[in-house]
Amino acid sequence: MNRLQRNGTRPVVWIPPEGLRDLRELTRSRIVLVQQRTRLKNRLTATLAKYALGVEASDPYGKRARAELEQQLEQLPPQTRWVSQQALAQLDFVSQQIQQVEERLAELIERMPAMQRLETLPGVGVILAATIALEIGDVSRFPSAAHLTKKERAERLNVRRQNLRLRARVGKKLSSSSSSFFASAVVSALGDLSSRVLAMRK
Repeated sequence: MNRLQRNGTRPVVWIPPEGLRDLRELTRSRIVLVQQRTRLKNRLTATLAKYALGVEASDPYGKRARAELEQQLEQLPPQTRWVSQQALAQLDFVSQQIQQVEERLAELIERMPAMQRLETLPGVGVILAATIALEIGDVSRFPSAAHLTKKERAERLNVRRQNLRLRARVGKKLSSSSSSFFASAVVSALGDLSSRVLAMRK
């Protein structure tokens, strides 16, 4: 360690400031809420399918199909119907929370020029712009696009290793961790975005 420090090659760990960690809770909480919403929809769909029921609509849980969905639930046996109605109420509550988070993110982007610049990229909206900006943090800490790409690859490798370890213990895939937020936002959604993101700091 002393030799690394003398040579100037000691690795530097960047710790996000408190304000950035606080802002990240918005995008990360939204991801958790969206996962909860998906689980509730899947549960309701599976319950209806067990009784050969279902909603014939492109979005069975949209406003236009809501009346039909409630009619389908009424055809379920008493206890199953009650449980499904409770799940539907939970779905409504979670959807409302997601909307509130997205409204706060929209307000946040209006105050942050970096996020506004990200929105000018093809395929980047409010949610993705906020996620990328908050997960990367201070982009000026990366000397080049290659360094940012290297960080992303390291994050993906870390998530893959966690998946393998957890699967070996319990046979299940790892749910989204703090590392996966960066990987999913930058890689899965946009591919190689690093050079354009770094160019925006100028």
